[in-house]
Amino acid sequence: MTPARIGIDCRKILDYGIGTITSNLIENLALVDAEDEFFLLGDPAQIERPGPNFTIVEEKAKRYSISESIRVPRKATKFQVDLLHWLHYASSPIKPCRYVISIHDINHLRFPELLPSTTARLYAKSMLRLAARVADRIITASNASKIEIVERLNVPEEKVSVIYNGVAETFKPLPADEVVERLEADYEIRPPYILYVGSLREHKNVARLLKALSNLNVMLGRDQTLVIAGDHPRQRPVLERYVEQNHLGRSVRFLGAVPHEKLPILYSGASIFVFPTLYEGFGLPVLEAMACGTPVCASGIPVLREVAGDAAVFFDPKDAHRMAEVIAAVLANRDISADLVHKGLKRASDFSWTRTAEQTLAVYRDALGRV
Repeated sequence: MTPARIGIDCRKILDYGIGTITSNLIENLALVDAEDEFFLLGDPAQIERPGPNFTIVEEKAKRYSISESIRVPRKATKFQVDLLHWLHYASSPIKPCRYVISIHDINHLRFPELLPSTTARLYAKSMLRLAARVADRIITASNASKIEIVERLNVPEEKVSVIYNGVAETFKPLPADEVVERLEADYEIRPPYILYVGSLREHKNVARLLKALSNLNVMLGRDQTLVIAGDHPRQRPVLERYVEQNHLGRSVRFLGAVPHEKLPILYSGASIFVFPTLYEGFGLPVLEAMACGTPVCASGIPVLREVAGDAAVFFDPKDAHRMAEVIAAVLANRDISADLVHKGLKRASDFSWTRTAEQTLAVYRDALGRV
């Protein structure tokens, strides 16, 4: 069989969420497929060639623009690709080849207020509907997301494949002395602390986590330290004002965006990882924390119950008092904490980027009629 020519849109490779997926996907495609030819579209300065059958194609079309809907398909035509994988829902009505489109979630439909303008909201809505129409196959990361895509975008179930994200091998428990030393050197932090990792966008519910922290300090009779690794230009100042107004300055550390390679140290040093989000397409930080041997308390939304299984304790994300009670119960009970660590390590081991790559490759072949 003639090798397929597969294009992958890598222009968001430095983004935290989609960038993590992109870099791990192409790295592991190189491990499982030495025959097909891959063309990685993006900034050559940002992409490392993972194998001899991979070609880096310069394409710097501005994201979320009309130009990308013209220039990216033009590159697909120039390099005669058989299939183009758009790793975000922003695609194009111009279709020179088969399209596989990743729709990680539909939060821009669920929470349009998160977008900065009416124009951005209309763009997101129209591009999600376009993706549903032009895609030969859609990939999403959870059954919870698939249900929403099928219902909200009127997509046939058989067109949507659920492929779980993986956990990189760098996420693992680290020696305590190394953790303490590096935390002190990099962030002037010492355990114990509660950890949150992720964006600070409103739907991530960090404001309610801060409210829960106030309740937790009262419940335990002493101030707890909450370390927040993540950023957002509009929301961070709002959260910092809340901290100041509620006299939580001694309890909260905002680290801003943390390089991916430093996250295992933060996870390994935490007494507990808390993920209070109101909405997710998958929830990768939950698995990263588990892989590092950190107990997890998470929002009880369907997708996190799907991903975490019985390896986390859950709370109502809209109830700050209950959130605080659940966190306090884990912090105060070593048996509960140890059980979560054991179950979490086992659960995280079920998620592999190699398996993600293999299943993605199967979708490519199905879209090309090569099953």
